[in-house]
Amino acid sequence: MSKKSNDFIDFRRQLRLISEDRRNFRGNQAILDMRANSVDSSEEEDGPDISYYERFSFLVNGDVNQVPYFTNFLFAQSEQQIIEAFKSLPNLILFLKNCFLAGSENDTLLFHSMMLILIIQSLDVDLSPFCDPAVFALIFRNLQYYNVMIRIYSLTMITNLIIDYPQIYESLSEAHFLDILMNLLVFEDRDGKSEKSELPYRAKESLFFELANAIATIAKLKIFKPEDCPKLWDISVMFINDGDFSDSIEKSIGVLGILASAGFVQQFPQNIMEYFASCVLDGISILKSFIFFLKNMGIEFFKELLQYDLLENIILVISNDVKENGQVIYQFLGEIQFHTYDENFIFSTLDLLDKGRFQTRVNIIYYLSRILTSTSTKLIQNLIEYDILFCIEELLSVDDSEVSVVCLTFLEIFFNTFKSASSQKITEIPNADVILSQITDIISTISDEVDEQINRILALAA
Repeated sequence: MSKKSNDFIDFRRQLRLISEDRRNFRGNQAILDMRANSVDSSEEEDGPDISYYERFSFLVNGDVNQVPYFTNFLFAQSEQQIIEAFKSLPNLILFLKNCFLAGSENDTLLFHSMMLILIIQSLDVDLSPFCDPAVFALIFRNLQYYNVMIRIYSLTMITNLIIDYPQIYESLSEAHFLDILMNLLVFEDRDGKSEKSELPYRAKESLFFELANAIATIAKLKIFKPEDCPKLWDISVMFINDGDFSDSIEKSIGVLGILASAGFVQQFPQNIMEYFASCVLDGISILKSFIFFLKNMGIEFFKELLQYDLLENIILVISNDVKENGQVIYQFLGEIQFHTYDENFIFSTLDLLDKGRFQTRVNIIYYLSRILTSTSTKLIQNLIEYDILFCIEELLSVDDSEVSVVCLTFLEIFFNTFKSASSQKITEIPNADVILSQITDIISTISDEVDEQINRILALAA
């Protein structure tokens, strides 16, 4: 089965974080206090040495009043202990389903039954009995409930069901699931008045995370219909426009990329275009998601972003080569064969050949091998002045086959281009003799194809 949105430990940790804002939530304070107490138990303790079957045999007999106590007890146990509990209580799944449905009339029962279901969903237990129209109907009601906690857990629950049973999306779609998600931030109070509430930070973060995870799941599984695309697009743009939570933004940009790959693209407002041009400055997860999005949007969209200072922001990233953002950028620029005459970019790149992180330097070599042509006379001269072959020598000395292949590919292109653009001999390039000797030692160490490439390089220098 697929990995759920929360694994066992992270789920309990998330509840603890949310509980910090519990006094700000609308809902039953006793429920929230009970939840807070349940997650305070140590995750390292083995728990009491008692028989699960004897302690919770009442569940088989349908005593729903004991469900809150069972919830608290399970939160104090290890994953293995909970699995053992389910072996002792084979009827627990059907019982929890009935408790969940009965929770439509009882908030306490609803809350704790959902807590138990979410614990079970993190343990790869068969929950196919929950793929039921009555369950879906109650989840849909919960997603419009005035209590934000109920909304969060209901959304987590339905997303996990979609992950394990993608076929249920057909029924959810017919019931206007995405329309409900689009209104997830609108709350009705007990008097029936609708409002877009200002939620406590933790609650908003959790709600946004689960909503982003839901649409990302639908997109990644590619179970959406053509008529769903505008709604998925609008929800994703909403997350980016909100700009508060990086996890939600990362997933949303990825969803836009999947929609673009399916042929659905809409015009972006100017503020979103400005964000796209600056998001290369954000964390690596957002950058990778953005690059996936760019690949699916196409080169023309990339060129359009250059009008919004994208190149200037790229230069800022590569000039401060302290994380892997720079190497990811050069990999992408090489893939699209991006060439520019911008001197700041060129000299920042050349400077990194000497001072950059190892993998950044490798990816720069890859990038250069993708843009060198017979007309790159000035760039070739710049590379020679920056002692490019000394950089290649250092990279080859690491004795990494993948790095060697990147360097050899560059050398073949570089020498070919140099030979066609200059009357000088390749051996006159500084450090050429050292490189030629070095690559000779690589023969018979990687593959026959690499040996053939080395022989071609040596022939160019002969």
